[in-house]
Amino acid sequence: MKVLVIATAKRVRRQLVEQAQAEGHQVTTLEKKAARSWFRKPKHRVIAGDVLEERSLGPAVQGQDAVVCWLTPAATRKPTTYLWEGTANLIRAMERHGVRRLICISACGTGESRGHCGFFHDKIIQPLFLKQVYEDRDRQEELIRGTQLEWVIVRPARLTSQRPRGKYMVLTDLRNFKASRIALLDAVEFTLKQLSSNFYLFQAPLVTY
Repeated sequence: MKVLVIATAKRVRRQLVEQAQAEGHQVTTLEKKAARSWFRKPKHRVIAGDVLEERSLGPAVQGQDAVVCWLTPAATRKPTTYLWEGTANLIRAMERHGVRRLICISACGTGESRGHCGFFHDKIIQPLFLKQVYEDRDRQEELIRGTQLEWVIVRPARLTSQRPRGKYMVLTDLRNFKASRIALLDAVEFTLKQLSSNFYLFQAPLVTY
């Protein structure tokens, strides 16, 4: 499968690319500093661009079978539209070029997962420090839900750098449940599974231990 990976965090992008290639996918990445990529001779196609620059998305999206979008916004207490605006640009490009499958990574604390991420996150981090970011995440998810794309919204619990377990819980019913954490590598594994699986199509599963 031809897959476009859009991930603003380098660590996340690297893991997505490595695992996707290990599974046999042909990977393209959208990177702001793609012009310098010849120094590291990537084993995948790299295109210069930014989700906030709609014109740069066309060459990256064209010819793809699916898009994995994992945007990491900067922490801020000020109003932000980064996630909504970038995702809106991406959706328009996908619709224009006939790319149907979108796997978008959001976070625990959005939509109906709000209040299910543990005391520290629910009572301190989200309301006091990331309120504006999560409002932008909610708008991003609402935007995706309103499209005709084949979408899955993945909501990982708190990401860690620990070794992957290969086993985790995937939940769509969060009643009486609090998420804990998930290794980045396990979150990436689940994300890439959604490229070919329809089990969670048009849903927003939460992934946690």
